[in-house]
Amino acid sequence: MDSSCSKYRKQTEPFFATEVFDKKKQVELGGVKLNLYYFGAAHTAGGILIYMPSKEIMFTGDIVFNDRMLGIGPAQNFQSWMKVFLKTEIAKILDDDGDMLQAIKIDQSKFDFLKNHELIAVKNAQWIFEQMEFDY
Repeated sequence: MDSSCSKYRKQTEPFFATEVFDKKKQVELGGVKLNLYYFGAAHTAGGILIYMPSKEIMFTGDIVFNDRMLGIGPAQNFQSWMKVFLKTEIAKILDDDGDMLQAIKIDQSKFDFLKNHELIAVKNAQWIFEQMEFDY
């Protein structure tokens, strides 16, 4: 980390949110209008998107990843992230009274071009299996 980043880090004071909103909120900071959007839990439970209409810029934080496998864990909501692929495959395994060993063998090779694929793919399958097995 260069010295300029370190300087700003020392000046940062973290604090808890003092306000919450359901889906959309508009705010103005220093004369700049911002639209805040919450679509539900994604990578973290409270992740929001911030849109600056005047510059047509969207700030996504860690909701959007480029060229890397998305990790799923206790803070993330797999229902909203991977509901089409892994959820469907794990449902088939559970319907056949399968187990976690089958879940970690799900073919995810179509995502192997993504960074961290080898590290995260199996963990994602395990996590979704653990969450879904109690619903069956």
